Amino acid sequence: MTKHPLVQKEWKTSRWVMLIFTLIYGTYAVLFNNSITYNKERYLFSDGSSSNFMHELYAISMTMLPLTLIGIIILVILLFSHERNLKVGKFMGSLPFNKKIQFKIKYIMGMVTFTLPFLLFAITMIFIRIQNNSWLTRLYEYAPAGGMLVKQESLGSLLIWLGIIWLIMMAVYSFLILVQTLMGQNIIAGIIGAIIYMVPWFLIYAVPATIYLITGRWCEKDVWDSILFFFQGVPRTNIEPVIDLGKQTLFREWNHVRVYDYHNLGLNLGILIVVIIISSMLAYRFILDNDVEKNGDIVMYTWFGKILISGISLCSALLLPLIVVVFSQVENSILTIALMITGGIIGYVISKRSIEITQKHG
Repeated sequence: MTKHPLVQKEWKTSRWVMLIFTLIYGTYAVLFNNSITYNKERYLFSDGSSSNFMHELYAISMTMLPLTLIGIIILVILLFSHERNLKVGKFMGSLPFNKKIQFKIKYIMGMVTFTLPFLLFAITMIFIRIQNNSWLTRLYEYAPAGGMLVKQESLGSLLIWLGIIWLIMMAVYSFLILVQTLMGQNIIAGIIGAIIYMVPWFLIYAVPATIYLITGRWCEKDVWDSILFFFQGVPRTNIEPVIDLGKQTLFREWNHVRVYDYHNLGLNLGILIVVIIISSMLAYRFILDNDVEKNGDIVMYTWFGKILISGISLCSALLLPLIVVVFSQVENSILTIALMITGGIIGYVISKRSIEITQKHG
């Protein structure tokens, strides 16, 4: 570890979070290896209609990724815990290091905090895959469409999955850093950033549901579902028929295969990369303009406060009718519109008042 004082400062802040990431990834690596070892015999006598190694990985990502993202939220909150203290912020501003250097070191140290443990996890997964290569290859040797399954179980598929998970973490991390540069309270910024990250999931289901409550017509959302599956680190599963069974096999009655498919892989990867680049560039730009005197305010910039109020009002307008419908089981278009207006007003008043209070006393 370098003796640079800023690196030492960030290391003291992030080292315990790195330990948490290491424990999370280490636990999942052990559980995964044990699962593969325990189920090996069952896999060898299965009908060969689906991949097994990658299926286990996709299953653990459903819980591992959310835990990792919670860790990233905590990490980003801690990274800005000193700067958002008014006295400490003024002291940091008096040091012989400009904001550019401070931000670059903070961003890199935060990235290293979760990337190094994940890199160790990735190496472990690759080792486990190579260690089990012989029986995985033999498993699909006599299966119809075995070539397709071997491809899905390949080292390339594993590397793609690992790359996607890391890019998702980087995108969330960069976005949360951006939110921190726009707000003067690090804990609230972490919570708001996490909520904003979940907003697309909410809108994908809330908007069609609200339209249905008002018009009685349901909007298709298959395309959005594919994107949402991707950003959970999981490909969509299709059960596809095998038209030509080819040679005689041990699976003569077998006529379908479970296919994992990342729909629009290039587009989704591009979205992640763009989010990383734009978020980090904007965060770098905004941190230079942060006014230390505004530490303690919910928002550092008036225009962001307006965006925040508008977003909270919109989500409140969509949320209240859905809550009422769930508990009352009453579907009425006029009631839905009235509840939307009420929810929007409640969200607007609460968010606006909260920002004003901190601006007066922050």
